[in-house]
Amino acid sequence: KRDGSPILYNQTPLSSFDFTKKQDIIPDLITSYYYDEDSILVYILHEWDVDNFSVYDYDAESETFQLALINQYISLQERISAQFGDAEITGSLDDLNKIDEREGLRRSDTWETEDLNIEMYISLSDYYEQVGLVTFMPTHRIRLYIKSQK
Repeated sequence: KRDGSPILYNQTPLSSFDFTKKQDIIPDLITSYYYDEDSILVYILHEWDVDNFSVYDYDAESETFQLALINQYISLQERISAQFGDAEITGSLDDLNKIDEREGLRRSDTWETEDLNIEMYISLSDYYEQVGLVTFMPTHRIRLYIKSQK
């Protein structure tokens, strides 16, 4: 869900342009290129997120969908690691039962080189609960950020 608000990066307004690529089973890929006022590319975001294509989706997703999203994440992780080496990993994708819990199933991978910082994470949760003003909603997303270190 993109509302057109200016995006700030280190207090500098950024402009962006997006591309969408149709996917089977998983959400369509949106790739956004963010650049500063001098037209210098600051970072790239690749995003597979159900929330970009639906409004107020409180629904749990099928196991087929969840496994396809996990497989996409693992495929990306393997391709990036083949080029940039091993990632610093936080979390795990081993226990699918966590998808039904409030915290959900999460993992993040980070690669750093002299020129690039690459961050990728997956968040899967079918948990829905409304507690007063706070609502915990199902989340099904992969985000991959590629940022210049310069």
